[in-house]
Amino acid sequence: FPSHDRTLSFTDLRVDRAGDYRVAVAYAYGSVTSSIARLTVNKATPTISVAPTASGITYGQTLASSTLTGGTASVAGTFTFTTPSTAPNAGTADQGVTFTPTDTANYNTATTTVSVAVAKANQTLLLAAVDTKPFGGAPYSLSFTRGSSSGAVTFSSSNPGVATISSLGEVTILAPGTTTLMVSQAGDGNYLEGSVSQ
Repeated sequence: FPSHDRTLSFTDLRVDRAGDYRVAVAYAYGSVTSSIARLTVNKATPTISVAPTASGITYGQTLASSTLTGGTASVAGTFTFTTPSTAPNAGTADQGVTFTPTDTANYNTATTTVSVAVAKANQTLLLAAVDTKPFGGAPYSLSFTRGSSSGAVTFSSSNPGVATISSLGEVTILAPGTTTLMVSQAGDGNYLEGSVSQ
């Protein structure tokens, strides 16, 4: 080739592994000379033909709690969540997965996505113990702790002939007897409805 051309093109060149190689170049125009060139072979990127499947988790859990099974790539390796510390909202969404080849010297990592189902979590409401109240006593307010959802809180009495409870949680005793007082909280996008009674 002309003396000013410093580029060599190789067709269908196959090597055992990535790295740098010394290439002997014979160049002859009137006389034979040779030089040593460096050939750099980059890592190959595996092909993922089948993505793994992920087990479901519950809101509040991270992706590390989901188990990946199956999955097929062009070389041996393992699938893991790209960001295992992520705690997704309830629902179903695609999450990033990284394939790490066993032979990291010659192959890059590759990425894909899997669908992860996240169930709504239970919420816990707390209701302070209610002592026996005398008939004819003054109305009193229930002492309770909300659950984790953003849903509205409602109150009910199983026997409103004995006691009623207002929308603000104030109990009025109307007659001797027994009733069960319940505090309920609606669910939201990440939590189920919850309730507590006594």
